[in-house]
Amino acid sequence: RPPAAAAAAGSAPAAQSPATTESDPWTEVKDASGQAYWWNKQTNETTAIGMPKPDPSAWQEVRDASGQAYWWNKQTNETTAVGAPRPTGAVAAHQQGTAPAAQPARGGLGAALADGLVSGIGFSLAGRLMDGILGPRQMEVVHRDEGDAAGGGGDAGGPPP
Repeated sequence: RPPAAAAAAGSAPAAQSPATTESDPWTEVKDASGQAYWWNKQTNETTAIGMPKPDPSAWQEVRDASGQAYWWNKQTNETTAVGAPRPTGAVAAHQQGTAPAAQPARGGLGAALADGLVSGIGFSLAGRLMDGILGPRQMEVVHRDEGDAAGGGGDAGGPPP
């Protein structure tokens, strides 16, 4: 929290670092328990407790194997999406959340068999679940007399007993 918000919430910051320059917007602030975090006076951003001081030059442009550009933060080891603009705030990536890790690409016969096995097991479990909810499936079988057993063809009399 920024110091003003901490004071409004009733827990005033314990101390601020006096060693900040006028051009540097980041100020070290300590919460009531004495743990340090950084607060940006211009954007009102804060870092997580214990994080190093944000460095605007920490974001470095990197290119993947296909030549597309993305940004990598040297301090936090975070990356942006391919083609995303350079993050403006040092903690912008923290506020946006992290994207889920991409699944490694699989291929070949083994992967196809594994995917088929997983699908089959899933469909089997779904069928069992529906049988448990709706009751077992029932099928009605109707037998018709298509002729006599001797193969004479035609109707051999009345209906079966």
